[in-house]
Amino acid sequence: MVAQRTLSPLWLLVLATTQFAAPLSKIWAEEPLGVSQRAASELAFSGVHDSARGKRSFSSLGSKQASLEQEPQHPLRPLLIEARQALEYIEQEVHDYTCNLVKRERIAGELLPQETLFAKVLHGNDKLGEEASSFDCIYLRYDSPATLSGREVLFKRGGEPHELLVRNGGQRLAFLTLELDPTCALAMRGTRYPVTEFGIKRLVERMIRLGEKELEHAECEVRIDEQATLDGRHYRCIEVLHPQRRDYFVYHIARIYIDQELQLPVRFEAYDWPNEPGAEPPVLEEYSYRNIQLNVGLSPEDFQRDHTDYGFSRR
Repeated sequence: MVAQRTLSPLWLLVLATTQFAAPLSKIWAEEPLGVSQRAASELAFSGVHDSARGKRSFSSLGSKQASLEQEPQHPLRPLLIEARQALEYIEQEVHDYTCNLVKRERIAGELLPQETLFAKVLHGNDKLGEEASSFDCIYLRYDSPATLSGREVLFKRGGEPHELLVRNGGQRLAFLTLELDPTCALAMRGTRYPVTEFGIKRLVERMIRLGEKELEHAECEVRIDEQATLDGRHYRCIEVLHPQRRDYFVYHIARIYIDQELQLPVRFEAYDWPNEPGAEPPVLEEYSYRNIQLNVGLSPEDFQRDHTDYGFSRR
């Protein structure tokens, strides 16, 4: 039996994301900066089967990193390799999931009220057949605050021209259903990211893009708490600090909480630089994934406008 290995800190790279966007097609074709083809090959994804839990985990980069013959490197450089391994793991092993999300965001300088919602996510996967292989599906239902309660969102990547379906919810015109471009001003009102960026998989893709950009700058400090606890669960908490405000950094402090059982990032926090020395850093964004259920068997039928559990108006 192969001993289970713990997840090395691949999620440190998550901390280098939230706002940068770049074409996805460019990410995977490029060799990691400063790593030779031979070294990258040595660090390639290796799944280790855990017979007790029936899933794969990531092998540690530890000794392999030490063997790389190169100059002192940016702390995010080896983690870019790990993040790509993580993305491959998600693409191969996490086909769908449901969860509750608690989020708080600052928009145009104003910290908005906390929002809670329920989500279903189906990743595009060839195993599901041609109908589902080319797109992701997302369903969201808002529970709070009262101004959003009952709002529903349905999105299919690669679907119809009007990809985003929104039932207004809230206290006025609750049953109004709109077909929108996901990135139009109305769809983006009150949120930092479009629905196209929702979910763990998209978060990892964003962190890779911004992580590569941050390799140009070495001003960061890293702190790790291996025994963090939150709501009775155990986490690895990784904090990245950018001491000085720079135009090329998008946050002052960021923290990511890795669930020790799921081996997935389940909470992310980002803070801006304080306006005065000694003041508390203002919150930019907080996302906390709870009650995550992986691979529950969702199918394209769970993302239809006329689903009996949904309140979208009929055409």
